[in-house]
Amino acid sequence: METTPIHTNDYQQPQAVTTRGAIEYGHSNQVRQLFTSDKFTLLKKLDEVIADIWEHYCGAHIDNLTEAFKKEARQLIIEKFGCLGVNEIREAFRLASVNVINVNLTSYGGKVGLQVIGDCLSKYIEYRKPIVSEINREKERLKWEAEKENQEAKRLEYVQSVIDWFNTTKSAPREDCRFYKLDTLQDTGLITITQEEIKHYIDLAKVELEKEEREAKMSAPNVYKMREAQKSITSIIEGSAKERIIKRAKEIALHTIINDRNRI
Repeated sequence: METTPIHTNDYQQPQAVTTRGAIEYGHSNQVRQLFTSDKFTLLKKLDEVIADIWEHYCGAHIDNLTEAFKKEARQLIIEKFGCLGVNEIREAFRLASVNVINVNLTSYGGKVGLQVIGDCLSKYIEYRKPIVSEINREKERLKWEAEKENQEAKRLEYVQSVIDWFNTTKSAPREDCRFYKLDTLQDTGLITITQEEIKHYIDLAKVELEKEEREAKMSAPNVYKMREAQKSITSIIEGSAKERIIKRAKEIALHTIINDRNRI
């Protein structure tokens, strides 16, 4: 004799909301995790779920639920469906009971076959895949937004530290006047340099760098180092070492601005 399932829970929330909530909760309470961290509690919860499936979702007689069946059902869930939360097992059968997923929950002779559990959970896993993908995309988006906010906070903190340094520094050694500080101060509008001034600082940078390389060439310990120094001299003179020259020009400019400002 077959028995029609009698479970008729009154679920009012939209389907996508309830299933998504079950998945999100289940992700942090997976069967495989509980099996490692709290096996006793897991087995107790699984027995409760199995009894609920047996009696309420499949309409079988609870007196016919044996310890042997519970053991087999627990083993099936742990081995094959450990990625699910215990709560998701109930969710799977809830979906089947309202025909969202196609599973025959009818019991025969007051009993439930083990294959019903396997079939229901297998189809549930397929059903949840797009929802899991959506959850993961949302997590990645939130993570990206958090990282972006964190980077922006660090940038603003850095900008403020450069502004404070500029406003409070009365005399700065050259090594403190890094080119990127000038970039920041120009971006904030605290420093403005004319094209004529830029050309002047570039000329100074070329002279300074050429002098350094000639000194390096004179003190070079071998022919290879001498050749490398000569290449650098040539690139400075010809202007091909543009990035290096511009960085040095910015450092000369910032050093000059700070120290000249406090001599006025």
